[in-house]
Amino acid sequence: MDKNKERRVQPDVHDLVVERVAEMLTHKHPGWSAYTNPGAERNLAVGDCWPDVVLVDDTGAVRAVYEVETEDSVDLAHATQRWIPSGNLGKDFYIVVPEERAPAARRLIRQLQLHVQTLFLY
Repeated sequence: MDKNKERRVQPDVHDLVVERVAEMLTHKHPGWSAYTNPGAERNLAVGDCWPDVVLVDDTGAVRAVYEVETEDSVDLAHATQRWIPSGNLGKDFYIVVPEERAPAARRLIRQLQLHVQTLFLY
């Protein structure tokens, strides 16, 4: 597959997973809200960060942040740019990756010494 065509497809996969995570969270936590920041869309910041999904409880407090990755985005540069800031927000931090990228994600989490509540796989 052409690399440029692959890059156009990946954001759609990313955004679909972001929406599914948000749906799962609002189903699991009735009365809470899950805000999404897919692609270039900006709906809710936490500090200076725009995590892919932000879970807010019924009092308006941010409870957790989620970073959703695709096959192409599990790498040191992206983890440094996105995971470190999101992981340092003082909120429960979750990372969602494709199952085949789990070993690489675990290595990056150890290498960067990140505190991740759970590594979710899809």
